[in-house]
Amino acid sequence: MKLVYYEYGIKIQFRENKIQALVLEHPRVFRQFVQDFHAQAQGNEGTIILSEQDEINIHKEVELIMNPLDININNKRIINQLYNELLSISNEFIEEKFQMNSKIINYLDTLIWKSSYENLTENLMPKWENLFKLYEIQIDIETTTLFEKLIEYLKVCSSILKIQLYVFVNLNQYFEESEILEFIEWVKRLKVNVLLIESVEPLYNSDTDVYIIDRDYCLIEKIY
Repeated sequence: MKLVYYEYGIKIQFRENKIQALVLEHPRVFRQFVQDFHAQAQGNEGTIILSEQDEINIHKEVELIMNPLDININNKRIINQLYNELLSISNEFIEEKFQMNSKIINYLDTLIWKSSYENLTENLMPKWENLFKLYEIQIDIETTTLFEKLIEYLKVCSSILKIQLYVFVNLNQYFEESEILEFIEWVKRLKVNVLLIESVEPLYNSDTDVYIIDRDYCLIEKIY
């Protein structure tokens, strides 16, 4: 997979078992790139090109994390995909669904009959995903630290969503060096693509390819 941003000649080639870090030292460059990426993640047109064999839809296939404090393991994107999976599984239990639906209809008929309204109707073919919402089915994750929450989020997304790339903005500002190194090990274990966008170059190990646009707008590559 490759990311291209012609504005500053950035061409990032993603490699297996490698983290990609893009350090943008000038505030204007940092702001512009993050704004552009955020706009495309929201579904707008932009100049950042992400491709493998074909161009990748950033809106649908990239997860942009601007602030790890805002991570929600049960966000709408994850829950919708989870419900779709449960709905597919439910089709393997047609008889059980029919029996349950009959009991629910009988129960609703009783409520309607006892009510003071004469013009109530019901849908005899309900949307089964509404049952999941009714019982608030969600992923139960017990985490005690922000770092644990981040790792669990990566695990959940990698198993439920078809994410091509995870992009983190200034992740190093939230975690210690030892935590970042552990984060890199988890990324390698889960076999996911990660891009770290940073405003200051932190310490990295040999598992990271670093691309720097310095304050003089020069591109520096540290690839080992």
